[in-house]
Amino acid sequence: MLTPWLYEIELAKINALEVIGIKDLIEKDRDITYNTNSEVLKAIAKKLDINAIAIFYHNKVKAN
Repeated sequence: MLTPWLYEIELAKINALEVIGIKDLIEKDRDITYNTNSEVLKAIAKKLDINAIAIFYHNKVKAN
């Protein structure tokens, strides 16, 4: 479970990715992938170690 401050850090990473144009984060089998085949984008996500829980809640909030 993410503490509130860890969640905010993960959310900031997601927001930063969106600013540089990386959208539609998907968590599958604990491996971050995108709706693109770009190995560069996948490598960025892995390097930033984005937490799947934060992605899930971020997408849920955006949907509402």
